[in-house]
Amino acid sequence: MRRWKHPDGFTFDEVKLTDDGNIILHSHEDKSVFVYSINGPLIAKCKVESPIRCMEVFFAPEGMVFVYGDEDGRIVMMRVNDLKVLDVLDAREFGGVSCLSFEGSGVGEHGGGVMFAGCRNGQVLALFAESTLENTKSNSKPDDADEEKDASSSKIERAISSDYELV
Repeated sequence: MRRWKHPDGFTFDEVKLTDDGNIILHSHEDKSVFVYSINGPLIAKCKVESPIRCMEVFFAPEGMVFVYGDEDGRIVMMRVNDLKVLDVLDAREFGGVSCLSFEGSGVGEHGGGVMFAGCRNGQVLALFAESTLENTKSNSKPDDADEEKDASSSKIERAISSDYELV
């Protein structure tokens, strides 16, 4: 049996295992995210601006990618190995995100995967993400990444195919 403990004794509220043997842990109490090897060593850590509501992990050309929806209504993509922000989508106009699901292998032209985001207003967004390697941010904070983006850099926003009303 292997155990992980928050350094400050807080509860882990979200846990996700990656296909390459890492475990992602999130605490709502201090908004921390930790990536550990399944063998124990810490790989990366950061603080997020808002507690995470839901998260998914998938493989992309950049490596393993961690995507989460937070309580402030953003969808944030980060590389697992260093938790650097790749892209941010503001989903507040849809009432925020309640769940995420990734289907397919890879992303965009490199694999045909699609991310579905269930929104709090009863809609589902289909996000066809492109490779975000050239869109990598240098800071792990989602708000800082938003400020760094120019109008042509968001790979997720351009990837919104359509939204569907649930009946």
